[in-house]
Amino acid sequence: MAKGAYKKWKERRNEGRRKVGCFDFKIYRLASSGDVPMLHPRVVMDAGERLDCNLVEKIFRGEDPLEIRCDDDVKIVLQDVQLAMLKQEVNWGDESF
Repeated sequence: MAKGAYKKWKERRNEGRRKVGCFDFKIYRLASSGDVPMLHPRVVMDAGERLDCNLVEKIFRGEDPLEIRCDDDVKIVLQDVQLAMLKQEVNWGDESF
């Protein structure tokens, strides 16, 4: 997924980063229609349409989406946001995993 992280203009931007997408992976959600890939543009669009800032803050603070009182379809978007945050932290964050 992140093969070009050290090429051309990205080299300067990612200098000194330890991981730079080395552990990049795709996440799929199981749905009745089949596997749905977690794509950042879709997650951002869904979150913008379905969630308010308070819900996103709860996820950012580490609350479990399944324990938040809301509709089931909103919980799915919350889970997608949580997975997107995790994916970005594993691949691009400074934390040691």
